[in-house]
Amino acid sequence: MANDQTPVDRFLADPNNLTLLGTSTCRATNTECPICHEASPHSTESDTQIVKTTCDHTFHRECLVTWLQSLKNRDGTCPSCRAVLYRGLSTARLTDQEMEEENRELGLLMEQVQTQLAMVGERLRALRSRRRSRN
Repeated sequence: MANDQTPVDRFLADPNNLTLLGTSTCRATNTECPICHEASPHSTESDTQIVKTTCDHTFHRECLVTWLQSLKNRDGTCPSCRAVLYRGLSTARLTDQEMEEENRELGLLMEQVQTQLAMVGERLRALRSRRRSRN
């Protein structure tokens, strides 16, 4: 039921919110995902999608989804510029002190997500290296 969806689910379900760029855009422009700091995969068999937000920042779709889901029911913000991508459930205004605490928590969470994604990237590189050495 649509009413049971979280704000992030509604955002992701609307095709107008993110532009799918495919899997080669980061590689072609020699850029990396600002969340995991990995370029898009070089393998054509990969299903990693590259998306662009309305504020013109590009991310691996999976990385952006992880970031947005970590915000729970708060406003969904761009990890790069903090532009509001969608409104969360809370309509209460935060005090400056509460906002600073939220920003600190988000910064720590972003660091944790980046660390975890970097570890996954290292494991994938190791697996690919082992696979290549077997062939």
